[in-house]
Amino acid sequence: VNVTSLHVPGRFDEAVFRAALARVVRRHAVLRTSFDLSGLSEPTQLVHATAASPLVVVDLRGGGEDARRTALAEHVRRERTTAFDPAVAPLWRMAVHVLADDAFQWTVTDHHAVLDGWSLAATLAEVTET
Repeated sequence: VNVTSLHVPGRFDEAVFRAALARVVRRHAVLRTSFDLSGLSEPTQLVHATAASPLVVVDLRGGGEDARRTALAEHVRRERTTAFDPAVAPLWRMAVHVLADDAFQWTVTDHHAVLDGWSLAATLAEVTET
């Protein structure tokens, strides 16, 4: 499990973000991938026609700086210890913690089999540019 968390300056628009994420998922097979590790003679990558776009949005604007910091640290800790089932697509999930009207924290958790450093950076850039 890889966890990447980015502080993003700017206003968060949930509807626009979800729409952009859905478009990127439709374009990239790896974001709709699972693996059959036992049903066939050898492990097989399965690309699904559709897959959910798991995004959790948490509004932390009402709390103080310490509360925001604690909530973010707890989220990252939980993500690092929550495994993926390789047989169930997608093998990634995202969370956005809205910190202020002009800033948010974007956390991406992925199974190492579907994203690496380069592809993660390209995917995040594509979501923000879409």
